Amino acid sequence: MQEHVGGQRLRAVLRASGPFYASSPARIMKSRQLHVLHRPARAVRPAAPPLLFVHGGYVSSACWDVFFLPWFSRRGFDCHALDLSGHGDSEGRRQLDSFGLDDYVDDLRQAARDLPRPPIVIGHSMGTVVVERYLEKEVAPAAILLSPVPPTGIFGATLSLAFSHPEFFGH
Repeated sequence: MQEHVGGQRLRAVLRASGPFYASSPARIMKSRQLHVLHRPARAVRPAAPPLLFVHGGYVSSACWDVFFLPWFSRRGFDCHALDLSGHGDSEGRRQLDSFGLDDYVDDLRQAARDLPRPPIVIGHSMGTVVVERYLEKEVAPAAILLSPVPPTGIFGATLSLAFSHPEFFGH
């Protein structure tokens, strides 16, 4: 997503002085209403950083709430799972097709900045690409990538899934 002024790209370099601005040229980070599912730590682990989970395509933060959030919460981790723009309860459902990876990185940056300290970031599938891009400019105590997207992409797997389980795409 790029801002345009009079048909020309905005070339000003923005400083990362505020929570809603990216530091790269020609890019303004727009804050969106993001839903972050929170499961507080249920055990005492004072040195544990928060965990921030990033879902893959076709799902939402709810996918983490089945096993991961309860498991880590019981072990003293403050758990947060982000609904990327257009997913779950976050803003932008009608514009889902207009969001790209850079928008999702902005979402992750916005969610991470709302936490009391830098989180361990955990991504699944498409979420791993978001986490990798986030780490190009941000620092995290650790990152965990589950089922990362291969360099060749997921077209073959998506096509196979479409033919074997077409009902998956009917939602």
